[in-house]
Amino acid sequence: MAGARTFREALVAGPVLFDGATGTQIYERGVLFNRSFDELNVSQPDLVRGIHAAYVAAGAQVIETNTFGANRLALLRHGLQDRVTELNTAGVRLAREAAGDRAFVAGAVAPTGLDPRNAAPEDLDQVATAYREQVAALRDAGSDLLILETFDFLDEVRIALAATRAEAPDLPVVAQMRFGADIRARDGTEPGRAARLLAEWGADAVGVNCGGGPNEVFEAARAMARSGVNRPVSAQANAGRPQEVEGRLIYVASPDFYATFARRLLKLGVRIVGGCCGTGPAHIHAIAGAVRMMRHDTLPRRSGIEIVGGTETHDRVGTPTSAITTAIAERPLRPMAERSRLGAKLGREFVVSVEVNPPFGLDPAPGVEAARRLIQAGATVVNTSDGPRASVRMENLAFGATVQHAVGCEVILHVCCRDRNLLGLMSHLLGAHALGIRNLVVI
Repeated sequence: MAGARTFREALVAGPVLFDGATGTQIYERGVLFNRSFDELNVSQPDLVRGIHAAYVAAGAQVIETNTFGANRLALLRHGLQDRVTELNTAGVRLAREAAGDRAFVAGAVAPTGLDPRNAAPEDLDQVATAYREQVAALRDAGSDLLILETFDFLDEVRIALAATRAEAPDLPVVAQMRFGADIRARDGTEPGRAARLLAEWGADAVGVNCGGGPNEVFEAARAMARSGVNRPVSAQANAGRPQEVEGRLIYVASPDFYATFARRLLKLGVRIVGGCCGTGPAHIHAIAGAVRMMRHDTLPRRSGIEIVGGTETHDRVGTPTSAITTAIAERPLRPMAERSRLGAKLGREFVVSVEVNPPFGLDPAPGVEAARRLIQAGATVVNTSDGPRASVRMENLAFGATVQHAVGCEVILHVCCRDRNLLGLMSHLLGAHALGIRNLVVI
């Protein structure tokens, strides 16, 4: 477990950010689909560890093991059915080595490939045995939690959940199903019913992953969130629908698009977000900021050390290392109501913000008078643009501080990141804080 902080504790504080696709990343590194990706845990450990490390650097709080197909029945197709314990143990070890003190390790469990609708009772017994064997291996290797993912049939995920509760009763379990374009699983199950049954069968969190893309996953997650289920909801979507380009399956949803989708999920109340097929470290990095904004100190702690995700330099994601940002981010977040008068109103009463731009010349008086009249007419705050229309104006920080002092209202300061380098931006924000500006629109 993660020292003084367990996954269940992190989930309560949430939201929690999982990693993205492992299989897609392996394929992009030249490994063909006809190989067992799980066997790479032993034959190419550096490749697998490197993928995990890239997700940790991108800000993931949970790393899933490369054991998606590491149950006996799935491995049978590659002649590896007698290496279940070896491959799962290696998968947990590689994830742990990459995660270090910065992320939890989730033992990944997935369908066996058997369609339970056409299975004889003895076949279902084999499925149960296969899951118990894999779960025991993941447990013994030191997984912090288990994730059951991409299940198409309630009958199979029920068997998998029973196996996890029998072999690892103390480990948290996230159970996810896959839904199609009609927002139903292959057996016809709708998301709300799935959520209620998964919770009844012992899942700590219920959710959806894979499927057609972000839109379908959003609809399924919304149905789960509105089902009345008393469990956190998770959502891990593909990066859109795959398109074949020169013989390869390419997912075309950009990281920026994926970040927008993740913010919609978080506003919906989803507690676990991450990526599935087609996503990579860039997608996780794009949504890490949204997750940090909405959580309250959920990163795992080990050995009394707490490290903020997403601040370690990594070539693929380009995230800067900064002792300053780490120190600031480690401070506990103040409640919104204590940050500003506007923050105290948000979510409690209707607020009105009106834009007043900085003057072209040296005299801020006309703008100050306009702000005063707007506040008197009922506006809650004044917001002021940063270099509007690419014209030379008074710096909006100076104008905003003048308005705030003269009128007695709060100001929302626009901060346009394109116009300053990182050092200049940080200096600008420090100055804004010193002048009493507490509300920002970052552009």
